[in-house]
Amino acid sequence: MQNFVRTPRDAAAFAVIAVVAGGLREEVQRAFLLRRFERWLGGGRVGVIVTSVAFGLGHKIQGLDAAVATSLLGGFWAFIYLRRRSVVAPVVSHSGFNLLQLAQFPEAGALVTGRT
Repeated sequence: MQNFVRTPRDAAAFAVIAVVAGGLREEVQRAFLLRRFERWLGGGRVGVIVTSVAFGLGHKIQGLDAAVATSLLGGFWAFIYLRRRSVVAPVVSHSGFNLLQLAQFPEAGALVTGRT
């Protein structure tokens, strides 16, 4: 990601992507899949395992450690969804996590402070 975040404008674009694509879309998609697993595909536990492994494999391009970490995070967010029966907490948590990842770049700090 550091190759793509070079300016505060890049950081702003990635912040939107982190919230919309990372937090909102992935968690709504996970909730959709988990409901299908609960009803027709073997139950919620099976859904948590399958969606978490798939989520991790989707991040394998970032390395094996990232794939394992995202599988575990995906499992956590899936569990929270099933426990609360609401997608709100996983969306907020996932979006916040993604924004924290972006905050490590100086360009993101410049975006917040207005300094370049």
